[in-house]
Amino acid sequence: MRVKMEKTARLKAETKERTLKKFLLSQKDVVYTEPLEIQAGRSVTVFYRPSNTVLNGKPEVWFRGSFNRWTHRLGPLPPQKMEAADDGSSHVKTSAKVPLDAYMMDFVFSEKEDGGVFDNRYGLDYHLPVVGGIAKEPPLHIVHIAVEMAPIAKVTVRLKPV
Repeated sequence: MRVKMEKTARLKAETKERTLKKFLLSQKDVVYTEPLEIQAGRSVTVFYRPSNTVLNGKPEVWFRGSFNRWTHRLGPLPPQKMEAADDGSSHVKTSAKVPLDAYMMDFVFSEKEDGGVFDNRYGLDYHLPVVGGIAKEPPLHIVHIAVEMAPIAKVTVRLKPV
């Protein structure tokens, strides 16, 4: 039984890793990082292709980022003007140092240093997981609310005659 549990845990971890890698590669036409897996305590380069977004044709692209779902103790990073990538593609790039206590990297792009038009994935922002950090993402607490949850709760509807 122990061997079966270990095998199940290993398969689950491998599947999670493959799924994450596929997700990161699937959005490469808009945004990707080098290294692909963001490590806490190291630098990461963010590549962005504005021609596939609302910033198409804008003369400048600015990077605005933070960590841990925008709640990192050091606050947001200062806006950084992105420069053309060296590979001759239409990507622009910038680099950032990832803190040791990061578990998520969050960022958006804008046309100006002080704002203007934003590419924030239609209000969802860009979020990429960070590995090797000393902090872990807090658990998500989910509450289910339903009309009927018998035998826990029951709703009685009374109709009045008209």
